[in-house]
Amino acid sequence: MDSADVLALIDALPGRRVAVIGDAIADEFVYGRVARVSREAPVLILEYDSTEVVAGGAGNAANNVAAMGGSALLAAVVGRDEPGKRLLASLHRRVNPRTVVRTPKRGTTIKTRILAGGIHSAKQQVVRIDRVANGPRSAAS
Repeated sequence: MDSADVLALIDALPGRRVAVIGDAIADEFVYGRVARVSREAPVLILEYDSTEVVAGGAGNAANNVAAMGGSALLAAVVGRDEPGKRLLASLHRRVNPRTVVRTPKRGTTIKTRILAGGIHSAKQQVVRIDRVANGPRSAAS
């Protein structure tokens, strides 16, 4: 498949319905300003600015379909927790979450990225923390 084929697929997407099946992940971005280097260890100390949670994994793919003019039906399992709630809230209006199963027996997978930078500089990722959901994935959970 060459770039012309990919562009043709993108051009054909508006008005189409796409099923997106996979792991929906809460992508959390924590922003801060570098205040100084710690005296305890050679690590940066950040002054917290803000946190943003957006849909990652299959949720991001569904949002991309919607952003290109299509509509997406998202099939995934997320926890009945705050990250799951925030992930669902970040879905585009043309993403249908009716087949997203929310279970209290399993947490939502979260990938937290800590980004640091000054007021007049670009934020750069310092570290990523992965909290992978464990537990049953069936609808019976």
